[in-house]
Amino acid sequence: MAHDSSQQYSWGAAVTALSVNAAGSSAVLAARRKLFVLDLDQVQEPERVLSHQSRWDVGVLQCCPDPHYSNFVAFTCNQNTLIWNLEAEHSPHHATLQMHTRAVNDVSWSPFSPHLLASCSSDTYVHLWDVRQPKKASCSFCAWTAGATQVVWSRFQEHCIASAHEGEIRVWDRRKGTSPAVQILAHSQSILALDWSWTQGSQLLSGSLDRSVKLWDLNHPNDSLMEFETNGPVCKAQFVPYSSAVLLTQAGTTSSCDLQLWSLEEQEARLAHSYRGHTGEIVDFSWVRPEPRARKLQFASWSKDTSLRVWPVPNSVRSMAGSGDRGVDQQSGEREPAMPEGRPPEALRVEIHQLLAEYGHFVMLLSENLANHEWFLRIDTDFDDFVTLRVRYPTACKDDPLLTLDVPGGMIDDVLHQVKEKYAGSRELLAECVQAIHTCLLYTSDAADEEDSVDLGGRRIIKKKKRLTRAI
Repeated sequence: MAHDSSQQYSWGAAVTALSVNAAGSSAVLAARRKLFVLDLDQVQEPERVLSHQSRWDVGVLQCCPDPHYSNFVAFTCNQNTLIWNLEAEHSPHHATLQMHTRAVNDVSWSPFSPHLLASCSSDTYVHLWDVRQPKKASCSFCAWTAGATQVVWSRFQEHCIASAHEGEIRVWDRRKGTSPAVQILAHSQSILALDWSWTQGSQLLSGSLDRSVKLWDLNHPNDSLMEFETNGPVCKAQFVPYSSAVLLTQAGTTSSCDLQLWSLEEQEARLAHSYRGHTGEIVDFSWVRPEPRARKLQFASWSKDTSLRVWPVPNSVRSMAGSGDRGVDQQSGEREPAMPEGRPPEALRVEIHQLLAEYGHFVMLLSENLANHEWFLRIDTDFDDFVTLRVRYPTACKDDPLLTLDVPGGMIDDVLHQVKEKYAGSRELLAECVQAIHTCLLYTSDAADEEDSVDLGGRRIIKKKKRLTRAI
């Protein structure tokens, strides 16, 4: 198979960990005593170099997945986990987490809060941290008999964390004490890869030194949904965002320089594509802006050949790996990747909660219906006027709107007509839509107080002075 087309950047640093920030604009690489920040939008510019004083190699590095906190990174040096702010004016050091007594093997940011981080160690403990209060873990779990090699926060359940202890998977619910909610005897050797599905909240992926990759459903933990064998020990395996596919790396084989894309479609695993180009063993890889509606999907990889490569995932490959298609884009002529059915991905839920955090003084979450892929938001004013906005995740029906304003007849229908026309089909403008609705409500409330009229977008609205309750 020919080498894949990719962008390549090389320098002589012995990098041990890689992560791409939430904005997809920078790649952060960690080496002993140094962090390198490479601007992926301006690769001709020299990388920024930040020094840290630890004499230990960096084991794991993760950028915060919240776009508003994309400048925060967590990385591990032996027993400690360091939190850095890469955009700080003076020292980038923000906090050091120091409760583990042996080497920290993995960390995972919560997709629901930018302040929550999970860490796991060979001391058998999994600690949950609020990085605003770094002196002590807010919650801890212990396996007692086996060190923890992996930890990952659920993309659907904000209270659920999964960890790997040798060949066993344990799922913890921080609301239910220190006993695991689910235990899975998954592999005969240590698990080095663990990941939650982007589309199915109860599904987990595990990869092990026993050369196998397995798919699990927590509702039926006694038997794997699917499994397949690789040529060598699995070092890292992750679900391809919003797709029925897995990207993985191996060690100690002729394929250790390649990244393999496996399709899990129709309950059958098959190798769909191999990314070749590195000449040394793959050290790490990271997704670049894995958004549900992204037409382009990319990932970055670092190898022992001291090069960073950014790989595109062609739509043809995504289709082979089980992404399907949504039709042809009229401008590019390429087919757009399919939107998954079933439960909605964490990205939209995170977007909703970020909106609530920013506009909580006039936006309230009324309900969250995962089965029907929808959220209901109440947008109101101090004058008792409110509108209910329904936000939906696209399903198999291509005509299903992403935003819906169910406005009944009457004066407010006229006021919000322009908003409904402009935003109803686009979730990309969710925050702008919410602000526009709030502005319309303020205008009509002012007009009501003065028994006057306002003119929005060429529409004349008359509103009588009385308190109204409107459910939309």
